[in-house]
Amino acid sequence: MRQIRGDTTSAYPATPAHDRRIDLVLIAIALSVIVGAFTLDADAESVRLAGSELSVKCPSTLTAIGSCPGCGLTRSIVAGAHLRWRESLALNPAGILILLAAVAQLPYRWLRLRGHRSSPVARWLGWAGRRMPVAIVVLAVGPWLSSLVC
Repeated sequence: MRQIRGDTTSAYPATPAHDRRIDLVLIAIALSVIVGAFTLDADAESVRLAGSELSVKCPSTLTAIGSCPGCGLTRSIVAGAHLRWRESLALNPAGILILLAAVAQLPYRWLRLRGHRSSPVARWLGWAGRRMPVAIVVLAVGPWLSSLVC
């Protein structure tokens, strides 16, 4: 689509400033996930902050619905951040993948901000990042669906 002067209603590709804002927002989100995961502590039943249990309960477990694909996700991410891989996988297999995706955002977004979009590392991280959401959904929904069937 050709740009017409003064036309602000057409859909144009994102500007570099827009890309920069997106990269900065995604860095902030990734840092929040990582810092939160290291700040919290979790076991199979609860999540704690500085020794105090956080009493946030999943709405689906409070109702008659039962578990959902996200059940155990926070505890799984926290366990993964504390290198308790088996516990993390047992709580929710998607947790480790989400944690790795957050960690991978930092070098990828930094390379993009520095203008190294075509470096091999940036290309590989971009390729992996485009496939990550599908893998996360499969790992979160798969075990949940199997628990419904069995």
